[in-house]
Amino acid sequence: MEIKLSTVHPKYYKTDALVLLLTEDKTKGKKDWPAKLPKGVLDVIKKGDFSGKQDEVFVVYSEDYKAKRIILVGLGKESELNLERVRRATYLALEKVRSL
Repeated sequence: MEIKLSTVHPKYYKTDALVLLLTEDKTKGKKDWPAKLPKGVLDVIKKGDFSGKQDEVFVVYSEDYKAKRIILVGLGKESELNLERVRRATYLALEKVRSL
């Protein structure tokens, strides 16, 4: 497994898995999201399949991004966000990637 950080817009970055960490607050009715997130991600949020709750993990296959898979990981409420939650979410994302 190779992990890279990049300044390339994620829409154009070809990879096996792209990880997005999202809080519960960010999954509730944001009107500016269509320009920021892949359509597949927006669909699962709108349908309620992913809500951003802490430790929630969901895999999306999106045709409008070059990434083969987009792994969504919930961080919980933004007001309760801390370094430990980000660390745990990163761990969960890596575990999911390994299992694919």
